[in-house]
Amino acid sequence: MGFSIIIPTYNRAELLRRVLESVQHLFVPRSWEAEILVIDNNSSDHTAAVVLEAMQGPLPLRRVLEMNQGVSHARNRGASEASFEHLVYLDDDELVDKGWLEAYAGVQAALHPDCVVGPVEPLFEQVPPKWMSAFILDSVTSSYSWKGPHEMLLPPTHAHEIPGGNFGVLRSVVFEVGGFHPAMLAGEDFEFGARLVLFGKRVAYSPGCRTRHCINQQKLSVPGLRARFKGWGVTQRALMQLRGDPLSAKEQLRLLLRLVQFSLRGIRYQFQNKKGHAVECKLEAERIFGLLFERPPCQLITVVNRARRGDENLD
Repeated sequence: MGFSIIIPTYNRAELLRRVLESVQHLFVPRSWEAEILVIDNNSSDHTAAVVLEAMQGPLPLRRVLEMNQGVSHARNRGASEASFEHLVYLDDDELVDKGWLEAYAGVQAALHPDCVVGPVEPLFEQVPPKWMSAFILDSVTSSYSWKGPHEMLLPPTHAHEIPGGNFGVLRSVVFEVGGFHPAMLAGEDFEFGARLVLFGKRVAYSPGCRTRHCINQQKLSVPGLRARFKGWGVTQRALMQLRGDPLSAKEQLRLLLRLVQFSLRGIRYQFQNKKGHAVECKLEAERIFGLLFERPPCQLITVVNRARRGDENLD
């Protein structure tokens, strides 16, 4: 019984230093082993030196260089390189609670899930702007990840809600469902979760599998938010594609009218100096634009069919 803790990273050496310190302080359950895999996505900063320094910690650590750019390539490489069946995926801008592995082992013993998710709490580098509404903040703080104080198996309606930087999954299941799709613009974690549901896999929630996510200025900036919402629109289209539920002509027309409506409303709010309302409208317009016009990768169905055939070549 063992954990392979997989941390993709790219040019964020100082953030990586913090997460590695927190990971090295994890409690490993009795009779379990653990290793750390840093998947370096061809960084040009001092990431290698940070990893070398962290190798002095109690848990064995390896740095794996992945030349194909993108977090999905890095996550797939982590699954291929892992020594153990239980994969723990963390982001390089998170801090993990000491009891994460113990909580995972507990929910595994009790519910036998294929995947385990936990709550992600925001750790702001600076106070969010006053104009930023609760709706906008929720979009960057992974508020959906909090599902209560008790562990549970999640229903299919919520089982796809995988917080990309805070989940554990069986290695065999990653290969079975086809891994992480590298062509997704954003939301590759939800798309992966949708395939877990499609393949009938069990997803559990444990409040003890908690991380804190560092939210920097870029993630709170308007350009960062707009890119995030457009990517979410593409993800929604991809999920519809996976479910075999394409948009009808009537639905596309309705969404097009809403796109125009939100765009005009955003301009009006901007002239009225109501920045929070204006940004909300712009973000919703970006989501609808992504849903309508930014086509999801046509290879998604191919990925699913390949996985069903048992092809273990993730990329």
